[in-house]
Amino acid sequence: MDYNIKVERIHFEKAKMILTVSGFAKCDLKDTDYIPKAKPILYFLRETEDRRIPFVYSEYERRDGGFWFKGEYTYLLKHLFWKTRETNEKIRMVWNLFCGNEYEEEVLADYSETVITEKRAWYEYSIGGHVLYLQMKEKYAKPLSPALRALQVPWNFCRMCVGVILIPWYVLEALASFVGLFKLEETITNPNPIRRMVGHINLRLKKIGGRKISIKEMRKKYFAFFYHFIKKNPTIPNRITFISQRRDEISGNFAFVYEQLKEVPGPDIRFWFNNKNPQDMTVREIKEFCRICAESKTIVLDEYTPEIHYFPLKPEVKIVQLWHACGAFKTFGFTRLGKPMGSPQATKMHRNYDYVTVSSSFCKLCHSEGFGIATDRVVPTGIPRTDIFFDASYKKKVQDEFYAKYPDWRDKKIIMFAPTFRGMVREEAFYPMKKFRVDQVMDALGDEYAMIIKHHPFISNAHPIPEQYRDRVVDFSDNAELNDLMFVCDVIITDYSSLIFEASLLKIPMLFYVFDLEEYIEERDFYFDLKLMSPGKLVYTQQELVEAIKTEDYGLDKMEEFTELFFDNPDGKASERVANLILETIKGEE
Repeated sequence: MDYNIKVERIHFEKAKMILTVSGFAKCDLKDTDYIPKAKPILYFLRETEDRRIPFVYSEYERRDGGFWFKGEYTYLLKHLFWKTRETNEKIRMVWNLFCGNEYEEEVLADYSETVITEKRAWYEYSIGGHVLYLQMKEKYAKPLSPALRALQVPWNFCRMCVGVILIPWYVLEALASFVGLFKLEETITNPNPIRRMVGHINLRLKKIGGRKISIKEMRKKYFAFFYHFIKKNPTIPNRITFISQRRDEISGNFAFVYEQLKEVPGPDIRFWFNNKNPQDMTVREIKEFCRICAESKTIVLDEYTPEIHYFPLKPEVKIVQLWHACGAFKTFGFTRLGKPMGSPQATKMHRNYDYVTVSSSFCKLCHSEGFGIATDRVVPTGIPRTDIFFDASYKKKVQDEFYAKYPDWRDKKIIMFAPTFRGMVREEAFYPMKKFRVDQVMDALGDEYAMIIKHHPFISNAHPIPEQYRDRVVDFSDNAELNDLMFVCDVIITDYSSLIFEASLLKIPMLFYVFDLEEYIEERDFYFDLKLMSPGKLVYTQQELVEAIKTEDYGLDKMEEFTELFFDNPDGKASERVANLILETIKGEE
């Protein structure tokens, strides 16, 4: 790949670094005129860890077989490395470039004509060999004197009173923004007008009153308050606790890892399943959660668990994140910097994981970037629940049970329609049902086909199925394991669901029904270029979808390459590797 990155301006202000950058990446792609969008990434290195943060650009265009970009972004230097924010070590900053499905490490940037300005910077800088070095000059803030600390409480109380008194004015500002008379802060991007209004009010309260007013913020204080006292409980050296907000029983990755761990003498294994949001948890549940975190030596997660970040855990406690999805498909966390509702760089969410398990070495880079953690904390063990795909006896058992229940389907070609949701959060999740008309699809395909519908768990409403097709179309969204359904599928129709990784292991033909692809890229984006790397054919209309099924035009030529990229060891032993990793966290402590 040919590239040219020019750093046009660097401006330091306190612990902020404002970069203005332009660049060009030339992609030499054969057999296609499609040029993927190059993604520049800032790569910060210090002695003990590294950090990847995307560069957010505002202008881009395709030129001469490549991609040109320009933008400016402010980086919060004190939040580069969360647990060690005050350091005198030098931080080395280089550029990476991501294009298609490949990372170009340590891309040279041109600083020769850079304009460097400084205003009360807390960092020294030096440039050498196309690399920028940063070194902190002083601590971020000096401790307050006893007299000032005594005045803090009444001062904060007065600020809060003023902020509350001004709430009607904040409401007027928010209402004025709806008709274009007032501009809200750029950080307020929620599409829901009520949520935007609440966000604006809380932002004003934070600036003037010093804190927000919300049930969520109050509950955060409860967690921190209770943990402050409960953390005095001794840590149980061999205690391993599985915590999940997405399940109410031992299933998924947890089940496979538990089967390995229970055969090992020594570990004290516990479970905490609670699908409530933190703001909905009772005081008793909050205290119990805090007690678990105080007494467990190792905590195992399978999903974003916000309350684990509400208080600082004891240093000896380890967190292992068994992220629920295979591979690295839709961007998440810090990778979504600059996207609607993208994670701000300053948040500590995800930053305290000690280990994250992923399916391949390629995913190490994606997950370290998304979680904002060092690359060596991401371990390519494989995904435990995929081990079942290598168990022939289990596959036969599932197939026999399915056909015993649906005997008329034994001689049919079974399609599984399994799209992901639209929207940014669970509360707003939906799928545009009219985009996939069951009656039209089944009419066009004929009696030789049957269909399984499997929507994302966030989708609460059922897909409309006309009465005349209920013998050939069944909605399994609420009552079946997705992996089991794959054993009876002949074709999968999806869009942006991570099930494509499991399907690629089983070599199931896939069609990607992506009627809103460009919009989805702008709002969410992917860790690889879907148009270049898709393990199945992309179709944009229901007519194209039906025609591809009828002609069996599934675009399987990239399936093998896709599987190799996202699975380092497809051998059915991922559960064993993950269990060994967890056991290492309590080794020598029993």
